[in-house]
Amino acid sequence: MTAIRGYVPATDRPGLGVHSVDHFVLAVPDLAPAQRFYSDFGLDVQAAGDALGLKTAGHDQHWGVVVEGKRKKLHHLSFGCYSDDIVGLRLSDRSDRVAFMHAIHGSDHHILAFAQSSGPGLHHCSWDMSGIDDIGLGAMHMAGKGYSEGWGLGRHVLGSNYFHYVRDPWGSYAEYSCDIDYIGAEQNWQAGSHPPEDSFYLWGPEPPADFALNREL
Repeated sequence: MTAIRGYVPATDRPGLGVHSVDHFVLAVPDLAPAQRFYSDFGLDVQAAGDALGLKTAGHDQHWGVVVEGKRKKLHHLSFGCYSDDIVGLRLSDRSDRVAFMHAIHGSDHHILAFAQSSGPGLHHCSWDMSGIDDIGLGAMHMAGKGYSEGWGLGRHVLGSNYFHYVRDPWGSYAEYSCDIDYIGAEQNWQAGSHPPEDSFYLWGPEPPADFALNREL
């Protein structure tokens, strides 16, 4: 889910496949902690009826929507595609339990990743920053607000992006990210099958022991 390149509206352009993640919808038991967390994280959080809309600076697009529910859970994902397209994504790379997917009209190395689990859940949402300094500043800012648990600073193997994950109030994460690989529309990208350790990091601190735990089960 990228904000720096901007929102891509649907058009009648012919093609094949999904061009972006339009937004995600997350259900949580109480909207007040969600408003505090995502506002502190640096997003423009606005009331949208009985929900919260998550925007980035200078964009009217709701990249995320938070609604009330009995417990924290992924409600649904909304994809953007051109009107004549067959909806689909392409495999960028995979490693053991994770498949990284990109959009065929040109996108980041992955706009969505599927991880093996016994049930659905949202592990993390990722937000583009302008550079590694902003990732560090964001991590410091969130620690100052009381959100000191997470993982980073580090660099991923698959996608090559720098990262810092901040644990949210429900045990999942919001990720500051920058410099992810880009796969162009005309690029003949060959998906690879990588060892399990490549799904985590090239360098950085050890991830938390429960980092891969699906807390929505």
